[in-house]
Amino acid sequence: MKTTKDNSLVNEFLAGCMDSWEPEEIVDAALVEHLLTGIMVQNKPTPNKIHDEGSSGPSKRAYYRHIHALAPKMPDALRRVVVNVQQDPKLAIKPGGVLSLDEHIVPHSSKEMEGVSPMFSTAERGVILGLSLIAVHYFHKRVEYPVDFENYRRFEELQQWGKDAEYREKNEIARGLIERISAFPNAPSTWLMDSFFMTKKNVRLLRHLLKDYISRPKRNWTCTYNKKHYSFGELFDTIPAEEFVKTLVKNPKTGRVKEYYTATRNVFIPGIGTHLVVFIWCKGKGEQNDVIEETPEIFDAPSKCKFRLFITDRTDWDAATVLSLYSLRWTIETCFRDLSQNLGLHGCKWRQLDGQRCFVALAFLCYLFLAWAQAHGRLVRYRPEKGTLGQKRQAFEHYCQEEFSNWFAEIKRQGEDCALALWFYNHVFGGGMEE
Repeated sequence: MKTTKDNSLVNEFLAGCMDSWEPEEIVDAALVEHLLTGIMVQNKPTPNKIHDEGSSGPSKRAYYRHIHALAPKMPDALRRVVVNVQQDPKLAIKPGGVLSLDEHIVPHSSKEMEGVSPMFSTAERGVILGLSLIAVHYFHKRVEYPVDFENYRRFEELQQWGKDAEYREKNEIARGLIERISAFPNAPSTWLMDSFFMTKKNVRLLRHLLKDYISRPKRNWTCTYNKKHYSFGELFDTIPAEEFVKTLVKNPKTGRVKEYYTATRNVFIPGIGTHLVVFIWCKGKGEQNDVIEETPEIFDAPSKCKFRLFITDRTDWDAATVLSLYSLRWTIETCFRDLSQNLGLHGCKWRQLDGQRCFVALAFLCYLFLAWAQAHGRLVRYRPEKGTLGQKRQAFEHYCQEEFSNWFAEIKRQGEDCALALWFYNHVFGGGMEE
């Protein structure tokens, strides 16, 4: 799809997010606008395709020179945009929202790409060749967007590139993200994460920052209840059947509702203190059509009964509140899916890690732009009916088609009284004008 040199809607968004930068931090906003527009309107976008489909611009050599200059700056540029977006009341992070932390593996086909190595992917349920992306996603009512990301690199892969001194464990990276985003004004108090990120160091940091959290415990963790020591499976078996009550859980985003049999216990967990544990008794096919998780994690008790469990530091919450809030962790999973299906997250083939990180930052920024366009009603006339990311992207495509048609019509109008412009129009654009 052909695009104009300047996209007025993307420029409006960037102008509101970049105009307060310090001079030395400014990136090439025109190039960012061109790349964002191309990622959102091209099928399987690549820098080469985006350049070829532009109506005008620099030579390809100059274009790639500018991209290589932009690449190492783009992750910090994304962070600066997210900071500036906090001045927009319709997009600013609210205390009543939630933050989800998770890892996503961006699949690749070559070990020759920096940062790429064999990684376990929960989506693929096995080890694949890919780039690890640890990210944070924000959700509140009808507003959601990815906030930040970092890449995890295996020690062996870093050694191959002579960068083993840069090694950091995944949870060390996670703590850096937690600290950075918790410093936002009005940052949400509730963090959602799966069991991998439910470490005692992470919990202690969240408590130090006065943040709440909901997660799933490690399978090998134990607890104390009524001065007795239990595994979670053993504790489940001590709960009388009549204590499991029907609990309606509603997913705040999808509106879907499901009934579960739940029971709760306040337990002491060594190293992190007292927590509320919510048990779900999986009776029959209770894990099907789940509204809490895309792939439920099922535990086996010594009695052979199957159960699920979730923990939180908020001992004043009931089971329905805990499960309903935790269901919003699913939003980061759908964010990764939307980024890959609609914004080409899995399409970057740059060999250098700077290039890959640049592409990820641009994809995140596209997501944020579409959230901004929806929040401010900029695409209403193109009817993104349900507000899914795919529908918002399609509405933006219609906007770009209209903008290109207007530009094309202006070129035709300007050429009507000029023989040279007339010749150029007919031979370059296919013409249709009488000579």
